[in-house]
Amino acid sequence: MRKEEVPQDEDLINAGLRKDIYYALDENGEFVQVLSTGWDAKNTVILQAWEAVQEGVEAARQAVLRGEASPLLYHIRRCQMDVKLLSDYTGFSKSKIRRHCTPRGFKKISYEEVQCYARALGIKPEQLYHIPDA
Repeated sequence: MRKEEVPQDEDLINAGLRKDIYYALDENGEFVQVLSTGWDAKNTVILQAWEAVQEGVEAARQAVLRGEASPLLYHIRRCQMDVKLLSDYTGFSKSKIRRHCTPRGFKKISYEEVQCYARALGIKPEQLYHIPDA
């Protein structure tokens, strides 16, 4: 691709604030770095990925509201984590975290465990007990 052909399709998420580096041929046939504000195909894929993340977060929120999961599951999804990653951050076993993702298991969490989860999830310990209304 030539330098002047590098896509400049701004996306709605970054509104041109983020730029990616592409390599393109200049007028001398040499590869040079060119900044791009986006590319429609890439922007579409990123938007679809964000929608999938938001759907997972909302599904976890609904499961908590139905009493099928604990708020911990919601916060794990909100932070785009999984049990393995949270296990790596906290040092807790994956089975312990899965147990804490159930309402019954969540009731048995010690305050020290809450503090550890909160630190790993980047929230205050009190926030671990709650989920947003909508």
